[in-house]
Order: sequence, then structure tokens, then C-alpha cells
Amino acid sequence: MKNGDRCTSKQAAVEAEQHQRSELRKELEDNPFNPRTEVSADAVHIASRIVKHLWIIFVLLPFVAALLWAILIASK
Repeated sequence: MKNGDRCTSKQAAVEAEQHQRSELRKELEDNPFNPRTEVSADAVHIASRIVKHLWIIFVLLPFVAALLWAILIASK
């Protein structure tokens, strides 16, 4: 492969990447929310509520139940 061929292929690759980036930029200007790479505020809110409730059910509730059980046993 000659040096001129490498420059031409590099230049073609650079131009293709620039074209791809300009297409992506135009698409993001038309629709700024990309569901493949971003998480909506609604999804974050719902997920945080789910995590909070699961934490209450599986961590806090057993701890409180064990504490109350220990107090009940100690009072006998």
C-alpha cells in the first residue's frame, strides 16, 4: 500500500466520521431525548420509589420486628 493510499483512506474515514457526527447532531436537535442512552425523569422517580419501598419491606420492617420481638421477650 502506498503512502498516498493511506492518506486517502484516512481522509475518507475522517469524512465518514464527520458525516456521522453531523447526522447525530441534527437528529439530537430535532429530538433532544434519546431513549437508548438517557433515562426519563419519570423512570428515575418510579425507580427511586420502588427502591425505597423495597428497602422498607426487606430491611427496615424486619429490623423493627426483631427489635419489638426482643423487647417483648425481655419484658417477660
